[in-house]
Amino acid sequence: MPFSLALPLYSRDRPNVTCDPYATSKSVTQWFNPAWVTIPTDPSQPFGNAKRNSVRGPDYWTVDFAVTKQVELPGPARIQLRLEAFNLFNRVNYGPPNSIRSSAAFGTITSTYDPRQMQLGVKVLW
Repeated sequence: MPFSLALPLYSRDRPNVTCDPYATSKSVTQWFNPAWVTIPTDPSQPFGNAKRNSVRGPDYWTVDFAVTKQVELPGPARIQLRLEAFNLFNRVNYGPPNSIRSSAAFGTITSTYDPRQMQLGVKVLW
């Protein structure tokens, strides 16, 4: 899942790349090396050499599942039962790392996506 870095002074401009962002092993507390970018210091040349979406966040993987059963009732009516599960295997999917260079949490992951959710539905058709 690619994302772009944000600079505090130049919101649409890119930083300068100084080294390989993945020189260290990835972890939630340090997804990439925070020293791999520097903010351009010359206001007349605010465009750094970092490419768009040059850092990739953690993978997102989920399995959704649904089961339906239709029960016939006397006459034209019937009932449909439905069970749905989202993120069936309850895999932890981490959010993107903090991409604001001036933040103390730059390069760390501070969020996750939803855990497993299940819902049951009943629909009456006639």
